[in-house]
Amino acid sequence: MLIVRPARLSDLDALERMARAAHPVLHSLPRDRGVLETRVALSEDSFRADVDFPGEEFYLFVLEETRTQALLGTSSIVASVKEVGSAGEVSLAVADDRHEGAAAVVVLLDSTGKVLDRRTTSVGESA
Repeated sequence: MLIVRPARLSDLDALERMARAAHPVLHSLPRDRGVLETRVALSEDSFRADVDFPGEEFYLFVLEETRTQALLGTSSIVASVKEVGSAGEVSLAVADDRHEGAAAVVVLLDSTGKVLDRRTTSVGESA
């Protein structure tokens, strides 16, 4: 059975192998173990946090095969509050240009966390 669960520091070796084995445009895992460890720790902190209003939380998930406990993939969510312009536009900064063209989903929440809108887009795409 496959499950998606929060990443743990104990996953670090497997995540590092995954980061070094895959082509860079297939994932956003850093190849540097120290940076990867920082991301996993930030994710663990974000899951433990009592969040009233989303800020800069980072959530890293792994896809695990439960029979073998092998990690087969990752996914992440960056929770960030952005201002919406008068024409309904939002700008998001992506630090790595290699993600240009990658699929992305923008989710608009109100102050209570209710989903107001969800749009599929790609990195670098203008509305």
